Amino acid sequence: VPTDKDNSNALVVYPNKVEKDVNVKFNSLVANQESEIGIYDVSGKLLKSVSLVTKKGNNATTLDMSQFAAGAYYIKTRIEGKEISRKIVK
Repeated sequence: VPTDKDNSNALVVYPNKVEKDVNVKFNSLVANQESEIGIYDVSGKLLKSVSLVTKKGNNATTLDMSQFAAGAYYIKTRIEGKEISRKIVK
C-alpha cells in the first residue's frame, strides 16, 4: 500500500516498467544513517532488501530485479522516520 503521498519526490523509482534493474533515488537530510530499501510483493511479503549508509543530500542505488517474475511490486524505505513506498511493474 503506498504511503506518504504528500511527499512524492522523497523517493524516486525508475524505470517503471522494469526489465532488469530499477534505480532508486532519495534525498536525506542526515549523513551516516543506515537505511534499508526493500522489494515487496503485493501481499506485503519482503522479497529482497539492501542496506546502505546515507550521505547528506542525494542518495541512489540500483536493485537487480532480473530474478523476479512479471507483475506488480512495491519498493519501500524509511526516510527520516517516514515509511515511503512506490509501486512498480515488471
